[in-house]
Amino acid sequence: MICNIHGVNPKFLEIGERMAAEKEGGEQKFSKGAYFLGKMVWAKGYPKQKNELDGFKLDVYGNGEDAHEVQNTAKSLELNVKFMKGMNYADDSIHG
Repeated sequence: MICNIHGVNPKFLEIGERMAAEKEGGEQKFSKGAYFLGKMVWAKGYPKQKNELDGFKLDVYGNGEDAHEVQNTAKSLELNVKFMKGMNYADDSIHG
């Protein structure tokens, strides 16, 4: 069972340490573009104007009370944003 309450899962810190060590070895670290994991609410800083993410590809994992409005705004602004269901930020499928 994984439980995070106002803190960071230790596995996520381990992933960061592993990625930093690999970076020192000259390996490419972040090949999947950018992603956001979290509660989908406007307070998290979702863009409301096209120029904030123009030309940028973003995968969003999560849900929340503003999810429908955030998704509709991204669609109306024609942003390159892909929305997926929420998942644990330490999931191996994200970090490889």
